[in-house]
Amino acid sequence: MQIKISRYFLRLLTVTVLLAVTLIGSLWFWDTYQVYRRDIDEIRTSSIRQQRRELKQQVAFALKYISFMQHKSPKNIPLKEKERIKSEILNWLQHYRWDKNNRNYIFIGNYDGVLLAGPPEVIGKNMLGVTDIHGVHIVREFIRLAQNGGGYLQYVMPKFKNIRPMTKISYIGSVPEYHWFIGTGRYIDDIKAVIAARKQQLKKEFISHILQICLLFLLLSTLILIIIFIVSRRVRSNLEPFVSFFHQASSNFVQIQEDKLNFDEFRLLAGDANAMLRERDKIQRILRRQENLLNALTRAGHQLLSGADPEHAVTGALAILGKACSAERVYLFEIEEEKGSGKTVKLRYEWTDNVSSRLDDPRFQHISQTLLKSRWAAKLRQGHAVQGSVDDFSGEVADLSREYGVKTILLLPVIYRGRFWGVLGCDTCKEPVHWPSNSIQSLQSFASTLCTAIMQRRSEQEATRIRDQWVTTFNSIKDAIFLLDTDNRIVNANAEALRIAGVNDLAEIQGKNLPNILHGKGTRFKACLAELTLEQGIPLSDEVHSSKLDKFFFSSSFPVYHQEGKLAGVIYIARDVTREKNMEQQLIQARKMEALGTLAGGIAHDFNNILAAIMGFSELALVKLQHKETVGLDDDINQILRAGKRAKELIAQLLAFSRNQESRKAIIKGEPILEETIHMLGAFVPANIQVVTQLSPETRTIFADPTALHQVFMNLGSNGAQAMKDKGGRLLITLEETTLSREQQQRISDPAASYLHIVFSDQGGGVDPRIVDKIYDPFFTTKEVGEGTGMGLAAVHGIIEDHDGFMELENKPGVGATFHAYLPQTTKTDTQQIASVLDQQNPATRTFKLVLIVDDEAMLLAMYKDMFSLLGCDTLTTPDPNNALELLKNNPEIDLLCTDYDMPKMNGLELARQCHILRQDLPILLNSGLNVDIDEKTLQNAGIKNILTKPVALQELQKTLLLLTERKKYFFYHKTGRRRNGPWPVGFLFYHHLPP
Repeated sequence: MQIKISRYFLRLLTVTVLLAVTLIGSLWFWDTYQVYRRDIDEIRTSSIRQQRRELKQQVAFALKYISFMQHKSPKNIPLKEKERIKSEILNWLQHYRWDKNNRNYIFIGNYDGVLLAGPPEVIGKNMLGVTDIHGVHIVREFIRLAQNGGGYLQYVMPKFKNIRPMTKISYIGSVPEYHWFIGTGRYIDDIKAVIAARKQQLKKEFISHILQICLLFLLLSTLILIIIFIVSRRVRSNLEPFVSFFHQASSNFVQIQEDKLNFDEFRLLAGDANAMLRERDKIQRILRRQENLLNALTRAGHQLLSGADPEHAVTGALAILGKACSAERVYLFEIEEEKGSGKTVKLRYEWTDNVSSRLDDPRFQHISQTLLKSRWAAKLRQGHAVQGSVDDFSGEVADLSREYGVKTILLLPVIYRGRFWGVLGCDTCKEPVHWPSNSIQSLQSFASTLCTAIMQRRSEQEATRIRDQWVTTFNSIKDAIFLLDTDNRIVNANAEALRIAGVNDLAEIQGKNLPNILHGKGTRFKACLAELTLEQGIPLSDEVHSSKLDKFFFSSSFPVYHQEGKLAGVIYIARDVTREKNMEQQLIQARKMEALGTLAGGIAHDFNNILAAIMGFSELALVKLQHKETVGLDDDINQILRAGKRAKELIAQLLAFSRNQESRKAIIKGEPILEETIHMLGAFVPANIQVVTQLSPETRTIFADPTALHQVFMNLGSNGAQAMKDKGGRLLITLEETTLSREQQQRISDPAASYLHIVFSDQGGGVDPRIVDKIYDPFFTTKEVGEGTGMGLAAVHGIIEDHDGFMELENKPGVGATFHAYLPQTTKTDTQQIASVLDQQNPATRTFKLVLIVDDEAMLLAMYKDMFSLLGCDTLTTPDPNNALELLKNNPEIDLLCTDYDMPKMNGLELARQCHILRQDLPILLNSGLNVDIDEKTLQNAGIKNILTKPVALQELQKTLLLLTERKKYFFYHKTGRRRNGPWPVGFLFYHHLPP
């Protein structure tokens, strides 16, 4: 009876297992096939969508480039410049290629159908009539799409020389400013090739997956058959006596197989014995499981802290936890707040042991809020763990769990900083498991530790991302940025700062003092801006010239404070404006040359008057001398001298106005320059224009460049005169001292106590209100061609701002325009006054015993000989520089050389160099009819002590000789405004003659 039952049981069990394995394998195979089909469809859809999106992105990129080129240029640029920009855009896009093989191109055409960029075979051709095999007018469809805001078009590409006739899809955009359509495309075959390659890859993965499934089920079937065979043998075997059972049960865990006993009494006895041994073994297993769990939690914590990759560390910790608590799946859900949808639950991390993963299942990435309102979810929010079978949970969770073969579930609340952060879960899929309370408590503590580690890793990653983003942004800024400490030493610098400093690595300048790297002087602040900010604790800005780098920078320094309010350092920002500065100087010089014609007309008028006076009084003096009459003779000669001085001043003014030289500011009064301007305006202003002046007595001076100030007056005056040239009127010029109103002071960062107020008011009809904002723009003009370049007011505005002043326009259309210029006044005295020795009138009698005079003009040579003789000096004269060298060698008693600068054989500077080599103690005077711009070092190396501008007056020559003989200490003031004291020949004297 027993043998028959066992055989029957063996056969039934074998058939059942094989049928179950076959059924499960078939279902698994069908599910894998459906996943493969779904992935194929999704790849086809996503690939086409990706290709279409990439086409649109390329067109958007091209449109951004066109927009950038349009907006980086001024609005009102000439048509020729606009065409150049369009040509530059087309040239760049013609050579632009994209995709991984750099084959795809951008094509551009106008709304007339002419291709402007694209394949070389069709550029310049009208493509309106081109159709594909279906009769679609391709280019006309392009134009229609562009005019409607853009879109996609699929067509068959016609065959050209190097273009294959295949189906293509393109995206078309629009450039309405130029009436262009712009687009790019990709062949459908290329897209299908990508999809086919991906399908082939998925097919290989599908076949590999099927082979794995078959192998797994084969192994599982073999294992089950082996187990069944072993169990059947045990069923057929005879039981050992109860004596043997009790003998073994004292020290080992043994079980009596009750179903093999033929008597009920023995079955009951065996059941009680087995129950006793099971209870003992259960307690031992619980103790061993708790010990293993604690060891596993310790290893998992170490994994969290030591893992380099956060994702790998968390997954590794979950793996250790899953093996310790006999779970086949361990996972971590996180609760997030989403705008518009409230709280959502997402599966963040998961570890599985030979069961399906749910990370790729979208249902676990956005779990509905209804699950959070269930009974077990409420217990989790209260901080209590939940465990049970699949049927103990709500319908949706139960359905999802059954789908993934879950039998029992353990859910642990994760609390982070008092907030319900998420859920840590364990699933068993092989057999049900009940977790004891002590294990749950240990797992609960580990869940909080796991969450803390995850949040800490996220904070570290976010800090790293922010730091990298800051470094990228910091180095992308085109201004040089230096971060300084309280000792003005460099702590950090961006890439542009390293480039300006001429280094490749921050370590080369880190810790160095900023002035050693970027030393320069500002227009307002002569000291380093960073040092001033450290001293005063306020932001500062100034235009700085770095003599070390020979560059101009617009620099700003900002203080940085600690949280407690203590100064921590300085941020120093420098923008290279050398190019803009050079262009500004070129604009000013060009405007000066434009005004030079007008200025020359006035000077020519005055110069003719001067020549008339010189010739007239000279003839009168000759007549009186012929008749030996002395009455009034000295007055005639004085008139000739005054006329000569007047001519010299006019020539000096004309040369200074036309030269491109840097600003030479000094403490001056504005009234003499304005009076000279008014006098010059009278020479070319039409007779129907009346020039009226109101010059108030001045009590203060201004720090300004006389030549630049003269240019301001001339430009404002000539603009006013040109505005009234047709109907005439009155040009009112006012000069007065004033203080700023409260509104004006609010517009200026550091207003002065008082200002010199300059007003030029005309009756020319005013400025068109539509162009008032553009009158100071360079090259903007309303004049006809040939009447001006439009740089006059731009130059005036730049000069006034360079002098820390500002301008205002009082415009009355139809009545006139009034320009107000405000220049800050100063109470300082003129630092360029010459020492009192210049006022001495004592003749330099025999101070220089023998003077060598060199000049190629015989008339001037005779004049200089007589002038030095009147001053008590013996002279040697020669027109030949080479002969002068021989005279110097043969006459050691020569103690002064006076030479002309512009001579045919050898100029005066070269002669001075050679004479200085022969006699280094010999003082040299250099005469020139032009303003010679020679630097100090060159003059010192040539031994030149002074430069005299022709014509040289006797009194001026006398003062120069007195200065050369003076041995005391004098103050010599250079054009920079700094003074240097010391005995001769440390310093040099430079004469700068201004109009009276």
